[in-house]
Amino acid sequence: MTWRIRLEAVVLGLVLVATMTVPVEAAVNGSNVAADADWIMSARLTDGAIANYVDRQAVWPYLSNFAAMGLAKATTVTGNSSYVTAAWSWLSWYQAHMGTQGFVTDYTMQNGVLMSTGDMDSTDSYAGTFLLAVREAY
Repeated sequence: MTWRIRLEAVVLGLVLVATMTVPVEAAVNGSNVAADADWIMSARLTDGAIANYVDRQAVWPYLSNFAAMGLAKATTVTGNSSYVTAAWSWLSWYQAHMGTQGFVTDYTMQNGVLMSTGDMDSTDSYAGTFLLAVREAY
């Protein structure tokens, strides 16, 4: 993994965590939640996957689960239901890409096709954040 991709992942994670932890009153009065949610939406693929960055070159389910949580929270703050709809699309993508053991791997774009790397950073964190995203979207 290059330093650029790691930096992008850290920035994406910080944006998502910041979006989710801002009190609703502060978000409504000063934060640009819709702009952040729109940025996440621009990282979506047509099949519902949420890429780790807007260049759409990789899908890391752990980060995508946080993105889905942020989108669900953005619906609460903005009233825009397209954000939670996108979160549910991601959750459906995740479910459809579970292996027989229940694990989901990371994906990279290769010649315009999303391909599994056959690897994942962890098994428990991917599953745990998936469940948290389901809870937030619900």
